[in-house]
Amino acid sequence: MDFVSHPHGGCSPSIDRVSNTSNEKIFMHQALESTEILRAIFRWCDKGSNAKNALVNKSWSEIGLDLLWEVITDINVIFGLLGEISTSNSTRFYSWRPTSAEWHRFQTYYAHRVKTLDFTNLDGTQQSRMTSIFNTLARLQYSTPIFPNLTSITWRDLDSSGYTHHSTIFMHSKVTRFRLIAHQTEDIREDLLNEYFHSVSERMPNIDRLQVEILNQSHKHFREPLKAVFRDLHCLENLSLPAMSDNSDMTESLSPYPKLRGLNFVRMAREDGVKRMTPSLAVDAFRHLISLQIHTPYSVITHFLHVTPNFAARLTSLDVTSTLPQSESPSVVKDLLEVIASRFGGSLRSLHVRIDTRFPPDTPQSPSIYDVVSFQHVEAVLRCSEMKEFSFTHSLPLYLRPENVEKIASSWPFIVNLHLCVDPRRNFPSDSSMSHLGFDSLIPFTKGCPSLEKLELPLDPTRVPRLVDEHELQAPIEPLRKMRIFSPGNVGPTDNLEYLVLVEFLSRILPPNCEISFHTSWENTSGSPVTPEKWTMKWKDIREGLVPVDQKNKKQEALQIVESDEHFEISVPSDRFEVLNSERIFPPRWYYDPPGSVGPGTPSPVNSTESSD
Repeated sequence: MDFVSHPHGGCSPSIDRVSNTSNEKIFMHQALESTEILRAIFRWCDKGSNAKNALVNKSWSEIGLDLLWEVITDINVIFGLLGEISTSNSTRFYSWRPTSAEWHRFQTYYAHRVKTLDFTNLDGTQQSRMTSIFNTLARLQYSTPIFPNLTSITWRDLDSSGYTHHSTIFMHSKVTRFRLIAHQTEDIREDLLNEYFHSVSERMPNIDRLQVEILNQSHKHFREPLKAVFRDLHCLENLSLPAMSDNSDMTESLSPYPKLRGLNFVRMAREDGVKRMTPSLAVDAFRHLISLQIHTPYSVITHFLHVTPNFAARLTSLDVTSTLPQSESPSVVKDLLEVIASRFGGSLRSLHVRIDTRFPPDTPQSPSIYDVVSFQHVEAVLRCSEMKEFSFTHSLPLYLRPENVEKIASSWPFIVNLHLCVDPRRNFPSDSSMSHLGFDSLIPFTKGCPSLEKLELPLDPTRVPRLVDEHELQAPIEPLRKMRIFSPGNVGPTDNLEYLVLVEFLSRILPPNCEISFHTSWENTSGSPVTPEKWTMKWKDIREGLVPVDQKNKKQEALQIVESDEHFEISVPSDRFEVLNSERIFPPRWYYDPPGSVGPGTPSPVNSTESSD
């Protein structure tokens, strides 16, 4: 079995040959004769590997070819199988018209395998050079779709051809997902757009996912054609539209849809964003909507939720991205989170409230304490007791105190992903006493958030707790066993990190396979705080240090201690006892005094060697 690099990282198997030994032949046959197993393995292979896998035998051939042609991103490759393509003066065409036999072969061996067309990179200029090929295909298809099992189309750019646009030759009733990227359409007449979208709804009536991406200057041309196509698509479940300045009428036209579950209003350029949202909605509007994403100033969505008390009563996921040119003020943040908590406190599972780092808002070079969002501004969201994912970003750091973290951890026992402003654009005001939390702020999460998998919280690496005084010990700290990713942000200096102290502390909190990382969002912005290579290397060393410490801890747990009424024994050789019991190799277990406890207890460290009488 050979291995090749997989596009998502790691290696993927290319099963190009079967072992010659009889035992291995039997094993390979028994393990890989299942279609489901083979398909699962081949999905991790790249196209080159699946091309080889298709040559092994008939059963492998069918699966390999299915996956090889399942997603088409290069139109020249797939249609080159139908006939020879020539080029003259940048124009592409078939050297001769494909025969019926060639068309039958194409349909038999290749066309039925294609499930997705993704022509994101085929712009209008390239399409115009392939007009002859598209026309040939249109004449060949007759009443049969070119790709009969096609379910998803992504198309880029439109022209003034209306009903006869090139993309329409691929449309048919089995297609359920359609994405249109039309950035160069400001000159297309509205009547031609009406023709095109009528063709979309007529040929693909079963679309359940529709995504339309257009720039601000084209919004006025698309508004009515889009509203018309909505009326004809009765299976829509997920819809993504541009964040038009006034989307009141668009929202009204969508409100009666019985199956709509996901709605997105997305910003494509700096000038985009919903600035007015005042639809007239019925009492049961959007009754099945569970997910909303919107790019708008916080004040707009806050007002909308205030005046539409019956909107989307079952909402479980909300994503609000600010498009305000300036940083949102703390009071506006507070108003938004309070109305969200009052409207969706019992249903909301996922909430993202963030800035758009592609188009960062203006942030004062010397901010004041009145510009900083603190716990009092976000506390209301803790009333969403079923929260599993929460993300908050701002141009300035979120100011939290240790007791605030305790409140967060105790309020959200089901939290899985938590992102608390790990990547601000500016630091706290220099003339204030505000500072980042220390690493001891991780301890409350070990007690209250057993399902936590991803935590992004800026912490000061110079503030790491050492061994707790035994008179303050109360409850033992258990590691966050499900944690996959931890980001402490890019806080403070990296030159003087106490490596051993950090490793020893984090080994009590994080599992050894947890990734410690930090990815800044400001890399392509002038004057941005890009993460230095030194930071990355330092934390890499700390991450790698967790593994041997974890191995040491597992050895400790393997020690069998037998206690009697008056003495106990450790089942290890006596000559090793002193070494294993030293503080460096076998430190006391961490404890934490949880909020609300009656007072500090005084249990002995778990490795105490003193017997009790």
